[in-house]
Amino acid sequence: MDDFYDKVGAASKLEDEARERRCSGTDTYTATFQHLADLELEGSTVTEIGACRKNWKLCVPCEEDGVLDEVVFGVQGVLTNVNLVPITVGKMDPRRAIRLTQRVEIAGLGTPTFEEALRKLESAHDQFSEHFCGQDIGKIDPQNGEFGRALACSNRVFTMRADYPTEQSTEFEAGVDPLGSLEKLSTKDLFHGPGNVVKYFRRATDPKGGGRIFDSGFPGSFKVGDLVEIQGSITIPLRSSDEAGRQQEASNAYRVDKMQS
Repeated sequence: MDDFYDKVGAASKLEDEARERRCSGTDTYTATFQHLADLELEGSTVTEIGACRKNWKLCVPCEEDGVLDEVVFGVQGVLTNVNLVPITVGKMDPRRAIRLTQRVEIAGLGTPTFEEALRKLESAHDQFSEHFCGQDIGKIDPQNGEFGRALACSNRVFTMRADYPTEQSTEFEAGVDPLGSLEKLSTKDLFHGPGNVVKYFRRATDPKGGGRIFDSGFPGSFKVGDLVEIQGSITIPLRSSDEAGRQQEASNAYRVDKMQS
């Protein structure tokens, strides 16, 4: 973004979009999607995922069968930082490959809905703090910059096999790993699984009904300054089964939707 970026106009559009999405909801792959500002914490539990108890997520029981499912939230903002695919890497120690992430950062330009969403995220983090009573898990600390407070959301490219010994690996899409460099980093101990996948969409007009739809988008088309919606879950990683690691983002990105440029 440059000095000519219309912050006032962007803030107005962002708040309008956020209110509309908050009221109408969105089509998503899970029934537990909620707008972050309206996140229902009552009845939710902090649940470990994986075999090594290194990751803990906020979950709720499904109405149909009572099985716990992760809470998926959505929130809208202005894209202020982006580190997305395609990822091209040369030779890399597999021990470092586990740190590779896809990451976005969005700011709210001080808009009411975004600020409300951040307060709700802080409340969710308090629930983790209560669960890990006596342990320091860090804190949610949205950075306050030129475009207001910001929220970062990321997802790792790889998963340790020891954490998910029975999970099937997933092929990299062409746009994610065009040169095959990530595939070469996959080992028997390190794999790209369903939980590592981030979907990208762009908003379009339905040629049949004229309504708004989201088509698959290319991650390279996302630029700083775009109005976007991110969907993800709230996750706290641990260094070991009894030691909470510091984490300020505390969220996994599963979907990034471009609303307006």
